[in-house]
Amino acid sequence: MDTGNERKAFPKDGNGRPNPGSVAFAPDGKTVAAASDSIRLYDTTTGEERLCIDRSLACGLHFTDEGKTLTGAVGDAVYRWDTATGKMLTPDAADSIVEQILVSADGSRVVTRGQDSYVHIWDGAKGKHLRSLQGPWQRGMAISPDGRFLAWPVRDEKEKYPDLQSPNVTHDGSRIRMYDVAADKHIDRFPGFKGDAKDMAFTADGKQIVTVDQHGGTVRIWNVEAGKEERSFQAMPDALKKKSYQVGRALLSPDGKTAALAYAEVVAGGLKRLGMPRERPHVVRLWDVATGKELSELRGDPLDRAFSPDGRFVVTNSGNSVCEIATGDRVAALPDDLYVRAAAFSRDSRFLATVVNDGVIQIWEVATWTKRSEFKGYQYMCTTLTFGPAGQLFSGYVNTTVLAWDTRPPRTAASVSLETAWTDLAKREAAESFKSEGRFLAAPAETVKLFGEKIKCAEAIDPKRVERLLADLGSDEFAVREAASKALAGLDEQAIPYLEDTLKSTESAEVRLRVKRFLEQRKEASLTSDQIRQVRAVMVLERIGDGGAKDLLQRWATGPRGALLTTEAVTALKRLKGASTTNQ
Repeated sequence: MDTGNERKAFPKDGNGRPNPGSVAFAPDGKTVAAASDSIRLYDTTTGEERLCIDRSLACGLHFTDEGKTLTGAVGDAVYRWDTATGKMLTPDAADSIVEQILVSADGSRVVTRGQDSYVHIWDGAKGKHLRSLQGPWQRGMAISPDGRFLAWPVRDEKEKYPDLQSPNVTHDGSRIRMYDVAADKHIDRFPGFKGDAKDMAFTADGKQIVTVDQHGGTVRIWNVEAGKEERSFQAMPDALKKKSYQVGRALLSPDGKTAALAYAEVVAGGLKRLGMPRERPHVVRLWDVATGKELSELRGDPLDRAFSPDGRFVVTNSGNSVCEIATGDRVAALPDDLYVRAAAFSRDSRFLATVVNDGVIQIWEVATWTKRSEFKGYQYMCTTLTFGPAGQLFSGYVNTTVLAWDTRPPRTAASVSLETAWTDLAKREAAESFKSEGRFLAAPAETVKLFGEKIKCAEAIDPKRVERLLADLGSDEFAVREAASKALAGLDEQAIPYLEDTLKSTESAEVRLRVKRFLEQRKEASLTSDQIRQVRAVMVLERIGDGGAKDLLQRWATGPRGALLTTEAVTALKRLKGASTTNQ
């Protein structure tokens, strides 16, 4: 300090010391701590390294306890280390904004990915931090259906490809990296490829991985066991390609069945900027990954991972719309005064969770599109939502926190009578039914008996009559066609499979037009109070899940083809069987 002369130079660690407070001296002046790619403690007299702590980009270093403890900030978290051993004295946890949450099928493991690319694995039951590892940065991550593997795309500098707008500019390629959670080891069996994979997903059987490129929109399907690409297609419509459109954003549904791509027009200086939230982007299209065919055009940009697991719906930022994946049609809209920051469907596709104004989390019932419940009070901005099994909802925040919410109704045995709960079960507003459902869950045996007495399978429609009416739609006589249309309109949902089969097989434009009209009217029609009660009753029995509940569901599942009660019961039994297999 007296002369300004350099006394000692320490080895370089990474790209300099970029953060304020990345260097600190111990109180006795004999040790200096310096942070960059790691935290290193040096002897100030000899310049020899005394200790290395494997934690990158720390700042605000400060010695405490007479030099026995080193304190520093990493991302948005504060840590303390023992300066003699390097042992961390604070619990290991996330350091940055939570960007993604994944949950294993049985709920035993919760995986979070931070904005800083670090991945953290947690015990789903106890909330205990198990381990952390380096993961993807600004790229999506996926978990296999059995929860054994994580996978994400990484940059591969060996694979180069030219920029679509500027051929003289080249980009690094990508490859898939997997991580075996049980064995705690990385698996690099996949080759590099010329593409910029931004999102990925496992297929439902876990045998394939789907990736989608940001540049060019190439969708690739990979064999997990062999580590090889099986096939690919470019999700770029010829009409847009001719108009100089390129991919501006690419997303995959969590099950890997649907790819959503937003296309922007190429202008001087690059792509036109995609619309701000709540504005319509240039063009958004949905693609079927299995066939490589375009499904529909969407109004609005899909919210991240806001696809229903049953493959029916996706949530967009245009007017808070819920759209049908197969057609792109809007089937519901949440209130316009809500700004939806994040959204996620429950695993049974019955509910939609949204984060809206002031961080409030709202749960919407899909059958009625009415609000079921909401959670308030946490002050930080929520960045992502994910449902786990058994009604758990996980929310991630800018302050590195992840919260778990129980979305199930409270089991209140004495709050209302079973008869009152039965009446509430048919009310259109889901919030009115919510508390009463807890009454049923608190008395499973009585509930099964009540439901068995009051809800019967629908009477089957006469297939020959339906076929005759469908044939009459193609009659040469207008009066016959009109009479058949009127009669078909009076049938319940059991007629839908017959209508769909006719739409696929008929060559008559007249019949096709009338059948399409019936199906559209059926889609737009609201459920009756009896149908609402049936949907909720099946949900209650699925949550009870004991032998009596399964027996009643099995009885309902033998009902007539196409009936709402039959379809709901069959689907619930499949989920219960899948859950039983997962927990074995």
